[in-house]
Amino acid sequence: MAMVAGTIAVPPAWAETGTTRCTVAHFVRDRGTQLRTTDIIFNNGDPRNAATIDRLLIHNAFGETVHDSGPAVGVAHPLNTSFDPPIDVTTVPPLATLFLRTIHIWGIDPVPGKAGNQQGFVMSATVVWSKDGDADLFRVQVRPQFRERIALPDGSFREGGETSGEDSLCFRVGAAQ
Repeated sequence: MAMVAGTIAVPPAWAETGTTRCTVAHFVRDRGTQLRTTDIIFNNGDPRNAATIDRLLIHNAFGETVHDSGPAVGVAHPLNTSFDPPIDVTTVPPLATLFLRTIHIWGIDPVPGKAGNQQGFVMSATVVWSKDGDADLFRVQVRPQFRERIALPDGSFREGGETSGEDSLCFRVGAAQ
């Protein structure tokens, strides 16, 4: 702390931007009866300051952009429709943990695009976030899982129960991209 004319200058709260990269998946298998999905989890352990999800950028297995949303790119994040009413994950309040599922982005079908179903086998999600206060109190995590994909008589599908799930890798990377 610096002394200024006999007083102590208290440093103001700071805003920090971070970038976290995670492994995610979203694809159909077993003759269309199972769906691999991923929950992207935003955990804000700060009791005073909210965090902002500035950007969610997903690249497929071949490095092509298959999703890009957030205030940094002027495209609203998909709503988390697991809640009623649906939740906007852009702002993570103090002590809150919000999530966005790949189902909220692509539904229960494969990732669309010329690369087909296999592009979703292993993908990367880059989350650019910002917050005032201690950046170490904010974490991005992912939880991939297999879910039943149940065929309906009209040829459409609905999401079934989870059959397996585990944690996956996330790590902080350098300056925001």
